[in-house]
Amino acid sequence: MISAGDFKNGLTIELEGNVFQIVDFQHVKPGKGAAFVRTKMKNIKNGGVVEKTFRPTEKFPPAHIERTDMQYLYTDGDLYYFMDVETFDQIALNEDMIGDSLKFVRENDMVKMISHNGDIFAVEPPMFAELEVTECEPGEKGNTATGATKPCTVETGAVVYVPLFVNLGDKLKIDTRTGEYLSRVEFLFISEYLYDILKLCNKLKAGGNHTLVFAFYILCHMRDDVHSAGGAYLAARM
Repeated sequence: MISAGDFKNGLTIELEGNVFQIVDFQHVKPGKGAAFVRTKMKNIKNGGVVEKTFRPTEKFPPAHIERTDMQYLYTDGDLYYFMDVETFDQIALNEDMIGDSLKFVRENDMVKMISHNGDIFAVEPPMFAELEVTECEPGEKGNTATGATKPCTVETGAVVYVPLFVNLGDKLKIDTRTGEYLSRVEFLFISEYLYDILKLCNKLKAGGNHTLVFAFYILCHMRDDVHSAGGAYLAARM
């Protein structure tokens, strides 16, 4: 049992048939009367937030929340199917329970099932996702105007507001908790294009120095100036 005097932020308890997480608490010692603990608690199952006061000696049973890794498989109608990758057991959850939790999750991605006493009440996606832009207005190269954004659609169908320089096909790092754009995954682009150029150079190796010039030209015109540096490095190594 946990006494109210020992409350900490993030602690989960059972109360009135529900599971609550302590969001905030304050020990209050009034000039007159007994001390008490003022708390703000979030209902884990429905997301509602309530404020309650308790005597410091009041005790509550701890709520054990389980997080199980599962793989998101596919959607069929209003049902979403998941699989335990260790036991291969599959479960289906309805759309009401899923909500927006899969907004940035692709098929075959891993998620966490949040449960209490075996009852799943939420799906938790990874905190960050790397997704490709599938619909977007053309990027404005060099435009770094502070705060200027445009809507882009990523491969899961979600819309993200991104800087003006983002292009179709770019891969973005997104905070799934807020839906905010964090950055382009530039390193992946560099690696992919250098690999393509290396394959091209190997095929045309007999062409001598012309091959290097041709490869460098292609690389420099594929993306932003950062890729020119990669092309120069490649040319120096050949």
